[in-house]
Amino acid sequence: MKHRLFLILAVLSCTAIFASVEMISSNSQELVFDYHPDDYEISEAGDFTVLSAQGTNTDAVIGAPAIPYAELKIAIPPGGDVLVTLLSEDYQSLPLSKALQPV
Repeated sequence: MKHRLFLILAVLSCTAIFASVEMISSNSQELVFDYHPDDYEISEAGDFTVLSAQGTNTDAVIGAPAIPYAELKIAIPPGGDVLVTLLSEDYQSLPLSKALQPV
């Protein structure tokens, strides 16, 4: 029998700090949860815009934009079949006066 994983993600932005994760339902066939990242901060440092969010990581590629991200890990049983479904999302687009700070 194939195991499927369904996710509900309500994403306010691509950054997250101490995000809240609420389990909606769980059984042997699916896991449904609601994910809400907390606030992030945008500031300027010299010639760059800095995105920061406590408790997040940034890409390790030198020269890449330092965009904070959070990871959520879920164990999948051996031989499990995974399907991820994004049911809703919210996003905000902000103009930046300077380029993003590189790593």
